[in-house]
Amino acid sequence: MQYVTDFMQTYGTILLLGALAALNIIGVCIGVAVHRFNRRMDTIQKKIEHYLCVVLAEEEPEMPESEPVSVQEQQMREVIRQKRLQQEEAVFDAVLQEIFP
Repeated sequence: MQYVTDFMQTYGTILLLGALAALNIIGVCIGVAVHRFNRRMDTIQKKIEHYLCVVLAEEEPEMPESEPVSVQEQQMREVIRQKRLQQEEAVFDAVLQEIFP
């Protein structure tokens, strides 16, 4: 027991300084990792914002709001609208797959 107390009295400050230095190094490593993560998230956010601006800026050709002549014409308009929505979803999924591989 006497050996441990003598060792701690002799080298205690050196061990304390070593431990503090190790904690500082760990803190710097964590700070670098957080900074890198933040940069990646900013890049992803900018890409998504740009994509949404492009998509929302596109003007979709609007079909005239006149009354459909027949039920068949109304069904065709609905089919066209559904196909357009599926295409937009496919493009959006492709962009997300490119951003988040």
